[in-house]
This record gives sequence, structure tokens and C-alpha cells, in this order.
Amino acid sequence: MKQHVNTALGSVLLLSLVVLVAVIAWQENRLINVETVPFSMLPTQPKACTEDAKICSDGSAVGRTGPNCEFAECPKTTGLADKLIVSSPGIGAAISSPVVVTGRARGTWFFEGSFPVEVHDSNGKLIGSAPAQFVPKSAEDTWMTTEFVDFRGEVKFSQPTTSEGYLLFKKDNPSDNRALDESFKLPVKFGKADDVSAWKTYRNKKYGFEFIYPAGWEAPEIKSPCCGMRFESAVAFRKSRTLEENSSGFDVKIYKGLGLDDQRFTDEIASTGDEPTSCEKNSFKSVTVGVDGYQSKEIYILGGDACFREGYFFSIARNGYLFNIVPIPEGGNEYVNYDGKKEVQKSLPEFNQVLSTFKFTK
Repeated sequence: MKQHVNTALGSVLLLSLVVLVAVIAWQENRLINVETVPFSMLPTQPKACTEDAKICSDGSAVGRTGPNCEFAECPKTTGLADKLIVSSPGIGAAISSPVVVTGRARGTWFFEGSFPVEVHDSNGKLIGSAPAQFVPKSAEDTWMTTEFVDFRGEVKFSQPTTSEGYLLFKKDNPSDNRALDESFKLPVKFGKADDVSAWKTYRNKKYGFEFIYPAGWEAPEIKSPCCGMRFESAVAFRKSRTLEENSSGFDVKIYKGLGLDDQRFTDEIASTGDEPTSCEKNSFKSVTVGVDGYQSKEIYILGGDACFREGYFFSIARNGYLFNIVPIPEGGNEYVNYDGKKEVQKSLPEFNQVLSTFKFTK
């Protein structure tokens, strides 16, 4: 009897061992065999990219990025990548006179800090030209280098007879060896002078006004009063601040606590002596300007006036402030026998468009 019990117990133990081995084998088959799995299926740790940089043709730098640590794409530019890069205008852009050109070129493209830029119609007729000037970033910068340096130019051109044309960027070659001549032709379209679709919008949240201004102009500059000036704040808009000291544009000067009839207390009005009431009557005209037809004053004083110094600007009053919008035609607005209105119409036609879009936002 005892022998039968031992035999049965042994059979049970053997069966249990077999079952245990089978379970272990089944579990092992469920595990991933790393040696047989393709490498691409294995989880990977994020790769840390090196911090080296790639220098692009326009002088900017890009770093490595993405899962494969590849260099990012360089900015898209137009020109001769190894010698001249035109940032603005772009290929096929609509331009009007004057057209502002900017970019970078190697110092060997310049002579005496400039090189010529021409405007041609589609028939090849020359309708305008002007130099593009080297623009230093610091006092140590020089165009006398083989490296890339910045340039900027402003080219006026006559009314084209074709709808398309091109800008010609010419290497300045002072020698008689024409084999050294080089140039780059940039196709453009001629837009209407009053086409403002590409203009920028300036918004002043503090004083609550906005308007548009030409896209090719410099960024607006905030000015603070000094030297006895009466305005509280001013914003200066200029076509260029690098090519000439008296570049044309306009200022918006803001005076606190003045009304629409207080122009005589602003910096734009200077007396030449006695001020009879007839002076203001003849020179200060009530008009409406802006998007919503704001009541304003047109100040138009010719040179040689018996009461005030010459001047031309517009005044609008709002919320306890007086806003003087002062155009600055080419050559400035301070000389004998100055006729501001005539000068603005001749050299600053954009001003009327700016004035027509003036709008208060509060």
C-alpha cells in the first residue's frame, strides 16, 4: 500500500514539473528576442545635435535640427549667390518710384563704397539710375573687403511705357577692362504710384491712432523732446536714414493739453514779430482729413510771411491731445521762400495717401 502511495505522489510531482517547464517555455516565447529584431524597430534615445553652424550665402547662420541633426535650410535670396544677394525687392515684385533696394554684396562689387543700380523697361530703355551705398553696421565696418557687406539704395525712375521691366545691379568697375564687368538682372513689374496694397500699418496704442506708410521706408523712430521742445512724443517716418541726412518723410508730433486752435503753442509755428488776427485767418484753414473725415487745420505758411515762419502741416485734436502731422519733402523744410505744399506735391506724393488713411482707434 505504501509503495502505491509513493508511486502516485511521484507521478504527481513529475506531472507538476512538466507543467511548470511548459509554462516557463510559453512565457519565454512571449518575450522579444533582441538579437532577432531589426535595429530600426528598437526604441532609441533622443539624439543630441552638435552645436556647429553653417554659414549661408547671405551671411546668416543656421544650426542642426530634427531627428537626423541636419542643417536647417538657409533663407531664400535672389542674386548671384557668391557675389551679390538682393533682399528687396523680390523677383517679379511690383515697384513704383522711388524703389528701395537692399541686400548684401562682396566688397569687390563696390568702388568708393557704392555701385550703380538701374531701372529699365521691358524694351531695355533706361528710365532711372542711382547708386546703392555701403551700409556699415559699426564704426569699424568697411566696404574694402572680400566678405559680404550690406547695401541700400533708392532709385527714382520716370513713368514706364511697359508693364514690366527689370532692375540692373552693376558691379562698379572703374577700369577700362570691360572683361571685368558683371551685373545681375532682376525682373520686376511696374505698379501704380497710388497702389498701397503692400504698404505697412503703423499703430500707436498709447495715443490711439494708426495709418499706413510705404513698405520700403525705414522703420518708424520714436523721439523724445529735448532742448526746449514742447511736444510730449513724436514718431519719425523716413524713406532712408543712411543715404542722406535730410531724407524725406514725415513726423507725427503729439502735444498734451492743446486743442485744434492752439497751433501757435507748438514747435511747428514760429512768430516773425507781431501777430495780427489776419495772420491765422489767412494761413490756418479748416479741413477734414483721415478715414472718418476728422475736423482739422491745414497750416500753410509761405516763405516771407509777415507773421510766421514758413511751414506746412496738418493738425488734428483728440482726447486732450493735438497731433501735428508734418511732411518733410526732399531737402528738408527749412529754407528761404519755402513753399511746403508745392514741395510735398513734387517730391513726397505718398504723404497725401498717408494722411487719407489716418484713423483714431480710441
